[in-house]
This record gives sequence, structure tokens and C-alpha cells, in this order.
Amino acid sequence: MAEHEDWIRGLAADERFGRRDRLGSLHLVRPEVRPEVACGAMSGQTVSLVRRLVDEKNARGDGRPGYRLDVYMSESRRDGVLFGSSHVELDPHGYRNTHLDAFNHTVIDGRFYSGWPAVIDAAGPSVADFAGGIVTRAVYVDIPGARGTGWIDGDLPVTGADIDAALARVGAVFEPGDALLLDMGRDAYEAHGGTAEIVGVGPDGDRWLAAHDVSVLCADFVGGIALTWAIGLVHVIDCSFVALKAALSQRNRGPVGTLVVAPLPIGGATGANVNPLVLL
Repeated sequence: MAEHEDWIRGLAADERFGRRDRLGSLHLVRPEVRPEVACGAMSGQTVSLVRRLVDEKNARGDGRPGYRLDVYMSESRRDGVLFGSSHVELDPHGYRNTHLDAFNHTVIDGRFYSGWPAVIDAAGPSVADFAGGIVTRAVYVDIPGARGTGWIDGDLPVTGADIDAALARVGAVFEPGDALLLDMGRDAYEAHGGTAEIVGVGPDGDRWLAAHDVSVLCADFVGGIALTWAIGLVHVIDCSFVALKAALSQRNRGPVGTLVVAPLPIGGATGANVNPLVLL
């Protein structure tokens, strides 16, 4: 672990995208890919990776909800027309609700990613830096399918060899700047009594992610958090791949699509609940 920590700090010290960068691995998205994926031979099918929001306590354990919805009905003062209104409370981080981490979420060695001081304010990094949205080619990998198991667990986290095997199994090619949709079998694991609170990607898996220029990591279990701090890896956590896996089983074009993520530009926020969409 000490060797891995030293490697993470070495990546951070390189500051690949410059001092106090705001976009991290989104710099890797190839501009030519956007029109290609938008106008390419797509079926028009859209699949969501989101989990339905769960009304439970947040990950900090301070008693506030991770998600709460209050709905009201009010009457117009003029003509008696009724209007429904909603108050939504969201606390995106944790192991239940699908969310994107901003670069002011993780502090190591007293600082955020890219040398930003660990102070949350309007001038620093936040989820608002992703207001332009994320559109890029995406490749789905089924790690349990490649391993021949139902799921992974914390004792055997994902390695680089696992990702290579999953790609080879379906004849897929991962290109620099692609998003990696990393299915580690969380839904099956939880159905058999497992807990989502495990780290699914190990040190060797981290090295694969860094070496292959992943622009966005979408994962069902937690993975790559240290890389978000070290190299600005954009990370969408707590995804569900059940619908995507079912959709891919009905087509003959391989596990490649277009990822679209558009978080609300909340200045200063350390993350946001998102609905990642894959266009097939």
C-alpha cells in the first residue's frame, strides 16, 4: 500500500493538466469524437445508469437525509387553479445514490486536486466546473462475466488484467479519452446479502485507469477515488448496469455507446446527483 500511495502522490506532483486545473480527465475527451458519436450509426436507444434515489441518512451520519422530497399543493390567488410544487433535499455522496464527485470532494496532503487549497469557496473547484456537460464515447466492461463469477468483492478487487480480459471477451477496443463503464456486479452482490461499502478497484486497476487515459469512470462500486485527487479522473459512482447489460444483450454491435452526463452547475458544491445516459 505504501508503494501505491507513493505512486499516487507522484502522479499528483506531475500536474499533467497544469496548476489549479478545473477539468481533469475531461481534457482527454477527443473533440472529433463528439460529432462522430452524435451522428454515427446509433440505434436511438437510451439507457440510464441511475439508481432510484433512496430516502435514507447521508454518509456523514449527522442525521440529515441523503435524499428527501416534500410535495405541496397550492391554490392560485386569482382563479382557483391548483399547482403542485416540490422541495428536494439532496446530499449526493455515499454508497446509495448515483452521483458525480467534484474536485473539492477529496483532500489529501492538505489540498484538493491540482494544488487547489482545501478551502470550499466560490473561487475554487466545484461541480459547477462541469456545467458544459460530458459527452464522449463509452465502453462497457463486464468484470464478473470475464471472471466467470457473479460479482467482485473487496478481497479480490479489479485489476488491470481483469479489464483487459473483459475487453478481449467481447472484442472491444478502449481508446484514450473514452469513458469506462465498469460493471463489477454490485446488484447481484447486494441481492445475495453483500454491502455496497467496498472498494471495487485495487491498486493494479488504478494503474490501468491512469495508463489508458480514461476520461470518465462510471462504476457501481467505488473505484479510482485516489485518482480523482491525483490526476483529476472524473468519477460517477453508484451506477447501475442492469438495464445497460440487458440492452446490450439484444444487439450485435458490441459494448460501445455514447455517455452523456449533465450535472447541475451548483457553485461550490462537492458533487451532484446525476442521471448518466448511454446512447446505443
